[in-house]
Amino acid sequence: MRELISVTGQYTSVDEELTGLENLLMIGQLLGMPKTAARARAQELLSDFSLIDAARRRVSQYSGGMRRRLDLATSLVCSPPLIFLTTQYLEEADALADWIAVLDGGRIVAEGTATDLKQRVGGESIGLTFDDGSTFRQLTDGSPESVRQLLNRLHDEDRHPRTLAIQTPTLDDAFLALTGHTAAAQNTDKETTT
Repeated sequence: MRELISVTGQYTSVDEELTGLENLLMIGQLLGMPKTAARARAQELLSDFSLIDAARRRVSQYSGGMRRRLDLATSLVCSPPLIFLTTQYLEEADALADWIAVLDGGRIVAEGTATDLKQRVGGESIGLTFDDGSTFRQLTDGSPESVRQLLNRLHDEDRHPRTLAIQTPTLDDAFLALTGHTAAAQNTDKETTT
């Protein structure tokens, strides 16, 4: 079973004292790959994750995004047919996962593709940006009347948006609809209770 799956956790598990290349080579050797095969796979992954220029730098000098990309690369060293991507970052799941299981309190409450999960929310939302940089979103039925009512309410509150966009549901919207809270709130709750 271990040869068929790989797990990528929410937090990076790379060795910060090693270089990006050394991390990938170490994983390859731990998996029993011949050195030449491990080196070829490491080079391929460094290229795929746009880390060639940083391959020989210590990971402690990487940005957070670079560390995350390297962490994802380490989970792909053995070319597993099945990858478990565990994350609180729903944009990451939306972009990378073929199949998503939504967990709430340790139980699967829904599963499917990102598109399937987002369709469960239904409808669209109005996204507004204000001059102070703040943003606001509200679910809508997409009718001009719902937009007019929202803008009238904001006008009465003396709040004037700079931009308005009708947006399709996000995975965050789906998570909220399925669990009753945001993924960020769930992550905060876990951190404070452990």
